[in-house]
Amino acid sequence: MKITMLAILLMMLAYFLVLYGAVGFIQNKRFFGSAPQENLAAIPDKKERFRDAHGIGWGIEAVAVLHQREAIVSGGAYRIEMAAISR
Repeated sequence: MKITMLAILLMMLAYFLVLYGAVGFIQNKRFFGSAPQENLAAIPDKKERFRDAHGIGWGIEAVAVLHQREAIVSGGAYRIEMAAISR
């Protein structure tokens, strides 16, 4: 149960980091391609807020992907371990 809760928290953190990195730092319209065109037209084109903001954003995205993989692996390993114990 504890491993499952940890995996859930890791996935929630990863999803938050994905959104934070994309919206807060990278700010590229191609990530929002599924949005209606009138909404995309209302978003102004901006340069980086500060030097290397895109690099920080991509770093946050990389950490988010690692968190997602860890949550999937730890949840799967827990299920395999519990199946072996129950036999």
